[in-house]
Amino acid sequence: MSRLIFVLTLIFLSGSLLFSQTSKVGTTGAQFLKISASARAVGMGEAFTGLADDISSIHWNPAGLANLNQREAIFLHSQWLASMQYDFAAISFPLEAGTSTIAFFTTFLTTPEERVRTVYYPQGTGETFQSIDFNLGFSYSRKLTEKLTLGSNFKYIRQSIWRANGSTWAIDFGTLYQTDFHDLKFGLAISNFGPPIKLEGQTSSLFVDIDPDFEGNLPVRARLETEEWELPLAFRFGFAMNLLKTAQNRITIASDFSHPNDNNQYVNVGTEYTFQRLFSIRAGYHGLGMEELDGGLTFGGGFAFSPGETYIRFDYAFVYYGRLEATHRFALNVGF
Repeated sequence: MSRLIFVLTLIFLSGSLLFSQTSKVGTTGAQFLKISASARAVGMGEAFTGLADDISSIHWNPAGLANLNQREAIFLHSQWLASMQYDFAAISFPLEAGTSTIAFFTTFLTTPEERVRTVYYPQGTGETFQSIDFNLGFSYSRKLTEKLTLGSNFKYIRQSIWRANGSTWAIDFGTLYQTDFHDLKFGLAISNFGPPIKLEGQTSSLFVDIDPDFEGNLPVRARLETEEWELPLAFRFGFAMNLLKTAQNRITIASDFSHPNDNNQYVNVGTEYTFQRLFSIRAGYHGLGMEELDGGLTFGGGFAFSPGETYIRFDYAFVYYGRLEATHRFALNVGF
């Protein structure tokens, strides 16, 4: 076990050196990929890379999917910042007598419709526009041993705003190792590794007078050259363990160490108390060390019941973002 911890630590430190040590806040595109797709994980301060024990592992560490012993689905909705709407859905299917799992998932982030305004029509031209970001993906996870699992995601990413759009693809990769010491687990994950994204469309084409001081010119068609934006690549190392585990009660603690390519390194910490797998309370703090962080405290809870062989859990999470106010996430998990 000590050798494994050493290797995981070495991989994490090596991965950290791949990114620039200077902050690059606001220099990546497809920011919706960073929004957390789990009310349970968010309630725990987004410290889930090492825990990864339900279908929301897709977002944090797809290696955790291989440990699911039944089909599972999740539906999540959040009233996001600035009146945006965030939705995530996924379904998983265990294969080969519980040694591997496949899953399918999709994410949407939409803005409310706004009026198109110009200098000449400040109250609106009569047109409207909105922004729609989404991804569609496939996951595969497999057990290499009873304690070690690997997993990956492949996803198609698309962004659009009014008459401009862009698309690309990305992969995620993760590994998870479980020990016998208080169910201590270590997780390692790389998210959003892929080509940059570039928005183009009708709005990048226009007519320009090449010499406005000379009368009689005919405008010529020109094309705005838009920039490419790197995806929000992140390298994470996390652990989780049970401080207490009895037939009635369980207390789990978890922590993630993250190195993104568009911010400083930061730490997430969180805890979860569960009573008889029926009721849970969660709390945490995300973004310790992050540059210009607004807020960071997270709270959440959930309750579950099992009619027959079906398992149903409702989760809620609250995150305070300071000047940006707060967000609320609601999720339904179903095992069947």
